[in-house]
Amino acid sequence: MTLDFEFLQQFLKILADSNRLRIVYFIGKERKSVSEIIQSLELPQPLVSHHLRVLKEGHVLEPEREGAFIYYSLTKPQLLGSLKELQQIGNGED
Repeated sequence: MTLDFEFLQQFLKILADSNRLRIVYFIGKERKSVSEIIQSLELPQPLVSHHLRVLKEGHVLEPEREGAFIYYSLTKPQLLGSLKELQQIGNGED
């Protein structure tokens, strides 16, 4: 398989924000509501909404509406493992 470097660059750019990474990690393998994300990460609602939009448009998160609430989940839960591997690589761990 060859790498699509432009796609990969854009995808990594989406993740290149500490608040977006915190949101991705917090959601983990369970869907979370916007209010859960705001409360747990102690971020203002407009900032969370902005980052959720970026992550949704980048196909990192998928929304699901239930009544008045929107829940977000990872489109690819294996992303969590990949992030942990990247941290290990960055730390020089095997």
